[in-house]
Amino acid sequence: MELLHSILAVLAQIPWILRTVWEHQSAKSPLCIWCWIIWHKQRSHFISRATLKEFCPSCKIIRLVLETDFPSEVDSNWHVQTVDKADALRSMGDQSPENDLSKEGSCCLVFTLQNNWDESFWISYKEVTETKKPYADEQLEKSVPQIIPDQLDASKLVSWISKCKDHEESTGLEQRTTSRNSATYNIILVDVHEMRLVHCDLLPRNSGQRYLALSYVWGTANFFKTMTDNLEALMMPGGLENTSSPLPKTFTDAMRLVKLLGERYIWIDALCIVQDARMKHDQLNIMDQIYGRALVTIVLLAGSNVHSGLPGVDGGTRMRRQFRGKFAKGEFITGLPSLQKAIRSSTHFSRAWTFQETFLSPRCLFVSEGEVFFKCSHNYFAESLNRQARIAPGIAPGLALPAQWNAGEYEEVVQQYTKRSLSYDEDIVNAFMGALNEMEQKGYRRRGDITMDLPAPDSLLWFPVGSHISRRSVSKDKPDEYFPSWSWTGWKGRVTYASREFGRNVSTYKTSLRWFHRVSAVGAVHFTPLEEVERDYEVDFCKADECHGSSLFQKPEARPSGTVGESHQLFKRLQLYQFCAWVVPASQFKYFDKQNYTHTKHGTTIEVTLLQMHDADNMHCGALFNAPLSNLDTGSAESYSLVAMSMKKQWDWLDGITSSEYETRDNVENISSGCGCWLNVMLVKQTENYDQLVERVAVGQMHPRAFVQANPVLKAVTMI
Repeated sequence: MELLHSILAVLAQIPWILRTVWEHQSAKSPLCIWCWIIWHKQRSHFISRATLKEFCPSCKIIRLVLETDFPSEVDSNWHVQTVDKADALRSMGDQSPENDLSKEGSCCLVFTLQNNWDESFWISYKEVTETKKPYADEQLEKSVPQIIPDQLDASKLVSWISKCKDHEESTGLEQRTTSRNSATYNIILVDVHEMRLVHCDLLPRNSGQRYLALSYVWGTANFFKTMTDNLEALMMPGGLENTSSPLPKTFTDAMRLVKLLGERYIWIDALCIVQDARMKHDQLNIMDQIYGRALVTIVLLAGSNVHSGLPGVDGGTRMRRQFRGKFAKGEFITGLPSLQKAIRSSTHFSRAWTFQETFLSPRCLFVSEGEVFFKCSHNYFAESLNRQARIAPGIAPGLALPAQWNAGEYEEVVQQYTKRSLSYDEDIVNAFMGALNEMEQKGYRRRGDITMDLPAPDSLLWFPVGSHISRRSVSKDKPDEYFPSWSWTGWKGRVTYASREFGRNVSTYKTSLRWFHRVSAVGAVHFTPLEEVERDYEVDFCKADECHGSSLFQKPEARPSGTVGESHQLFKRLQLYQFCAWVVPASQFKYFDKQNYTHTKHGTTIEVTLLQMHDADNMHCGALFNAPLSNLDTGSAESYSLVAMSMKKQWDWLDGITSSEYETRDNVENISSGCGCWLNVMLVKQTENYDQLVERVAVGQMHPRAFVQANPVLKAVTMI
């Protein structure tokens, strides 16, 4: 029957096909029939290099784009569809209201690869005659892609910045008046008029002080930097023109761009931070203020090192060019990669140090291989558009900073930051210091140097993405000293908090017990005063006849001891995390069988390997997420423990976590005797020489019945 329907569907298309072929021949169009159908009939279609015709002007433009910008996908099947200008711009991230753009005169093709808009390009057709403007509608004219000159137009960039400055509400930074934001700091700036370094007081925000900042990738090649022995010479007029080795092209281009914009000062880290000075860490600690107070940050997306230069500052330096093709009374014009694609395909986007630079900046000029974009929290401009557009927030990390933070936003920042790479492991905190300071201004209290005051114990429920994970050393000279195991800074690679979202119909997260915790300062063996974290003891449990979750949630009698003890001086470089929790020996369970699970949210997919846990009756009762071990046998498990971290109520179980024997709740209305709570646990390992200290190994989820039946003990846990 299905075959018959397919045959009938094909037969039904025959009249349309014959009519279309006749219309194409009657029109005597130089376009091949497929391009003619796409442009005139507005029918979607699939193309590849094999289907392109040599004689067709539209095919020639398509071939040029494929061979130049997508050489590895040139033989793939591309989906092409005709769209109006509004749809074309929205595919690039423009979120302008639909009535801002005319839909008449649709003449734009969008090509996408496997429905991935990051791998897309577009071509428009612009009709030009002597008697009429290319488009009668002025708004439509502004929406058509423009031919970008070989050299950037600085006056256009100045107008973009001015429009943003005229609307101070476009950035929340202007309204925040904390003590840190109103303080004055001493920094060094580059004076591009006198070509020298100058000391400067960084004045409070909204003071009218004007300077730009530069965000770029250093790369591995050597280049000139400010050091203690050349600082005095660089402070002299013309000092930057008489350096021992030439300044990198990125620096000289940035200085020239500052002049073209009519400004005088710019902050460049390699020149404005004395690289071998003791005060370097103090400068790293005010990155939030340096980038946050800058008039605009120049973000170099092109190239992979400091010698790449800024395309467009000099004529003929742009690496991506638009293609044009004459046809009939007009011409085809190809668009350039969108800002999203330019960001995501850049080396800049992959480096950890550059994360906070765009995250903290209220305004950015993104210099890509082909054009310049401007972005603030409300406005978006591009050289290829003759109009202002409003673009969806989040196109670059953090440009639209929220007025107040919650745990989910902190977790998202950490997940984005840990995707990026570092040349030196010890920079994991320094490269994130500005972001931590900014979040602290938004209400998060910092504990020590490397953790924020997230609702405990949620801050510990991250886990690595991927199975190849290893500890991070505090210094390349001290490979055996690590950042804390309980912090994501202590591990290499990307981390995620996705376990908080596993399953469906998850209730509000609650701690599994009345938490007390504290963190020691780096270099100290004494803890800060004891703090009671969870103050709300009314927890909405599953209300089942036999609820095992409620039995774990009670006021503990035990509290952490006052000191760690002098015997742990070897760990004084670490921050120790101490809390009370229910603990069971890991040897009470068996760990074998792995199962893969895929979690997808907002287009981001995470592959999770579940190491399954089995109770004394060999019932599957839980799983550990991406645990850095293959299994735990009875002997090796003796030095491990499972710690109850928090509780949640959930009606639909995550596939692979438990067997059906534990899943006895049908739905919210049908309350059976089985417990519908869910327990987050952490696997910890006792350190070799200090039985009071443990290291974090992995986190997971399990049914509380299995945990309670293992006879948990309430005790103080001290993690390194």
